[in-house]
Amino acid sequence: VLYFADSLGSMDAVQTSRTIGVLRREWNGPLGIHTHDNMGRALVNSLQAMEDGVSWIDGTVAGMGRGPGNAKTEHLVIEVAERRHTPLDVAPLLSLVERWFRPLQLEYGWGTNAYYYLAGKFGIHPTYVQSMLTDARFAGEDVLAVLDFLRRSGGQRFSAEALETGRSFYDEKPS
Repeated sequence: VLYFADSLGSMDAVQTSRTIGVLRREWNGPLGIHTHDNMGRALVNSLQAMEDGVSWIDGTVAGMGRGPGNAKTEHLVIEVAERRHTPLDVAPLLSLVERWFRPLQLEYGWGTNAYYYLAGKFGIHPTYVQSMLTDARFAGEDVLAVLDFLRRSGGQRFSAEALETGRSFYDEKPS
């Protein structure tokens, strides 16, 4: 299986299809996709990949994953069952989500938000957002200022030095 990942969580369905097309020209084996939910597109991109013939689709219960998380397994199984016209008893899975995973999500704080969305939109590595959200030195306007700095200077790869430069670059609110 050859996997590809939307590591920045910024792809849309058209870009997903294009990527699959490029991979298909060079690879005859099975394909897999791993999506991140920075912009709330993990499910849509996973379903697009399935329509385009990708046979391995990653998902995690309640989207559990670093930062904004991944495609939610519970959403994927509902959509796949509908597309395949297969009966589905989703109650046990949803019970598992509510009983065990929702408390973990509240404790560890994964899931998308406006900062991850902006990072995805600007092609900025999500570790920047994750680092800022867990650092008391960053208030909301600081996060926005650093994202603006990274948008202009390039933030596709995480660098602690770039994060510190962005933090010290702005003394005022972002433009």
